[in-house]
Amino acid sequence: TKHTKHIEIMHDFMKDRYQSGQLDFEYIQGNENPADIFTKCLGGPKFTKFRVMLGMSELPPHLR
Repeated sequence: TKHTKHIEIMHDFMKDRYQSGQLDFEYIQGNENPADIFTKCLGGPKFTKFRVMLGMSELPPHLR
C-alpha cells in the first residue's frame, strides 16, 4: 500500500547492499543493544552502560 511503500524501498535497498557484500547483519541480544537508549525508558545503570558504549559523555552540571 502507499502507507508501507517506504518499507519496501528500504528493504530492497538493504537487500541489495547485503547481496553485494557492502552490508552485513549481526544479531545482538537485547540486554547488549545500545540502540535501546533511543527507544526505551531505561534504568540508571543500563542507561549509563549504553551511553558509554556509544561514546557519549555526561553533560557537566552547568550545561544541564
